[in-house]
Amino acid sequence: MRSSSRLRYLTHSIRGRANNSIGLLLGDGSISDVRYTENMKYIHHCCSEGECIRKKLDMVVLEELELAANAWHLARYVQEHQGKTIEYKGTTYIIDFPKAFDCGVFMHKAKNYVGLNDQERDQFMNSYRKLEKSTGIITARTLSATRRAENLGDYRKVPASRHFFDLLVVAILSAILATWLLQSDPEMKLLSSQIYFAFTTASLGASVYLLRITQLHLKLRSFEVERIPAHYIRLVLGVIAGGSIALIPELANWFDLGMGIGTLAFVLGYGVEIYYDGLEAVKESIRNALKRALGKS
Repeated sequence: MRSSSRLRYLTHSIRGRANNSIGLLLGDGSISDVRYTENMKYIHHCCSEGECIRKKLDMVVLEELELAANAWHLARYVQEHQGKTIEYKGTTYIIDFPKAFDCGVFMHKAKNYVGLNDQERDQFMNSYRKLEKSTGIITARTLSATRRAENLGDYRKVPASRHFFDLLVVAILSAILATWLLQSDPEMKLLSSQIYFAFTTASLGASVYLLRITQLHLKLRSFEVERIPAHYIRLVLGVIAGGSIALIPELANWFDLGMGIGTLAFVLGYGVEIYYDGLEAVKESIRNALKRALGKS
């Protein structure tokens, strides 16, 4: 088979598979998100048969398929939870369709998106934008990131679940190391034990905070994959904040609450904002003192 003929054949096969996949995925609401993932993997696998052919394939077809599937799942979610309220950070969100929104027509267009003409696609995208605005913190991306794993072995395929288990591993390892340090030096007489213990308990506190936040977003199905790097930065900041009180003992005098190093480090790791608010206050005090000194001179 010539290269051009093979290209046409493979493109036609992928388009056909895309339509079949969207039919399998959207034709029955009982089909799970894992089935969707398997279909998408098959389509992407077809596209990777050769780098040369991959570049020539119409990748827009795959993007359109993913967009249509996400839109369909968001509409189904609203349909299943219509009228329910979500409380998040003091704001109440009501799950409902926008005004004059025809769910049946929208889901039909999502199912047949690949075959829509330009005008119908524009109408579909306008309806999709309105739908996402009406769902508040729940979007197609958050639904995809929090989909249910069919079994324990599939949890790594779900971004939110994978992130939750990664944080859980950090928390467990921190707890194990803290326990070992307590057994090795119960009274924390060695400076090295104090430093390691502070950093370890700070890591435990930071991971517990992030686990709580992730669990909340899993419950609401509002977890965004883009938040993961910020979570790891928050973990590092918490470890530094809690551990620094052992490296610089004078910092502990800011929080004269009668706490031990481990307890204080855990609290600072959990609520790192307290530590950095204290640093900002010290910075402002130094700045004001410098201004007064310069004013007198």
